Amino acid sequence: AIYAVGSLHAQTSTFRSNTTAGAGGAILATSTLTVSQCTFNKNTAAGAAGGGAIAHTSTATLTINNSTIYDNTATNSSLTTSGGGFVQSGSGPLALSSSIIAGNKLTAGTSALGRDVASTGGITVAGNNCLIGTNDNSGITLTGTPTLTGPGTGGTGTATGTFTTSGSNLGIASGIVLS
Repeated sequence: AIYAVGSLHAQTSTFRSNTTAGAGGAILATSTLTVSQCTFNKNTAAGAAGGGAIAHTSTATLTINNSTIYDNTATNSSLTTSGGGFVQSGSGPLALSSSIIAGNKLTAGTSALGRDVASTGGITVAGNNCLIGTNDNSGITLTGTPTLTGPGTGGTGTATGTFTTSGSNLGIASGIVLS
């Protein structure tokens, strides 16, 4: 749907049923990307890098605020940083706030990581509520230095690597891998 080489701010939009042979079923961004009050549903990326809804390949910031990324698919994912919901493959920071990222899929290919989220940059999760993952063995893979901020903490799964929490209503319904 969108290939953004400059800064992009998507606001109050619905991205549904978009398909690409490459990365980022709805959005492929190579610069700063801000997503606010958006819904991503039933998007598909068939490239090795994944990102069923969003692929961000930049050292610039990816911000997702008050949005839902649900039921997107990355097919033929062969990289360990593939994400069914979205992939942040650049080293830029990722900021999640008050968003739901769940029920996304990786199908075919060889990647087993990041069914909902895959990020290689630093991540900050803040705001009132963030839900990542579902109860069907989905999860989140982060290789940066995550920081959770906000009131209250919660979640299940395992954590390895650098992980700092100072409180957030973050529900992780299955595994979280930090390395």
